[in-house]
Amino acid sequence: MVASSSGGTQAGLVVGRALAQTDVSVLGVDVDGEPDELLAMVQSVARDCAEKAGLRGDLLAGAFELVRGYAAPGYGLPNPGMIEAVTLLARLEGILLDPVNSGKAMAGLIDMIRQGRFGKDETVVFIHTGGSPALFAYADLF
Repeated sequence: MVASSSGGTQAGLVVGRALAQTDVSVLGVDVDGEPDELLAMVQSVARDCAEKAGLRGDLLAGAFELVRGYAAPGYGLPNPGMIEAVTLLARLEGILLDPVNSGKAMAGLIDMIRQGRFGKDETVVFIHTGGSPALFAYADLF
């Protein structure tokens, strides 16, 4: 699972999945607020990258999953789930998440766990893409 905003990280993971010949799920959490445009961008970047890597396009079929509903009220704008996720990870794990991307993606992961999307025996990998200096711009929230 990874935050998806410009689509590059998610696209790279999808191509890496194809190169590794695995069926590991790659979930992107929309943190941008324009999910249809973002999904099209992820697909385009992945296809271009796959072509350069010599992969057939059909290897990428079904590999694109964009989880929606965690970007509101918009890119870079705080929401309660992000505030909870950033605070929770900092207090319990000492991990600083940025409020713009990884914070909203972690809010998505926490919500999906609460909804039962992942079983207790499943392994979920969250890719923290950095950006903790952005916390300073949101200091009044924390």
